[in-house]
Amino acid sequence: MRWIALFRSINVGGNNKLPMAELRMMAAALGFSGIATYIQSGNLLLTSAIAAAEIEMQLADAVAQRCGFRPAILLRTVDQVEAALAANPFAARVTEGKQLHFYFLDGPAERFDAAALHALAVDGEDFALIGDVLYLYARDGVGRSKLAEKLPRYLPPRTTARNLNSIQAILALA
Repeated sequence: MRWIALFRSINVGGNNKLPMAELRMMAAALGFSGIATYIQSGNLLLTSAIAAAEIEMQLADAVAQRCGFRPAILLRTVDQVEAALAANPFAARVTEGKQLHFYFLDGPAERFDAAALHALAVDGEDFALIGDVLYLYARDGVGRSKLAEKLPRYLPPRTTARNLNSIQAILALA
């Protein structure tokens, strides 16, 4: 099966440093095939017949042993990410890929409070929770968005986000 491993909170330098060339070598040493990475923010493509939880554990263990920290990793199949892209409720509004972020959730959003989030949204911001993906549209970008800043409080702890540009590039690479 073709998987996309979405690493959370890794960096090129500073804390949680994980160079993509090193990640590719670790994945190969674990026996995964079809390995590729997209940019330095922790997007790994691989092929494996084992279950998602086992892949996550093996990758996290390898990073912990080699780099000294244990990253959160969420796995999705290529089909799941393609379905998330197809379900995008804001496709007609997006003029730049950085305006739309896909938050991939690991588990139910039990703290999700649509009314509270709508109260935080300003003109040009909107969101939709569809299955295990929260879509955040921020016309002016997420960097200045108060909604984006407060959103993690309402989502499961293991959540990671990618913008539309990254999603499209990862799928093209897959």
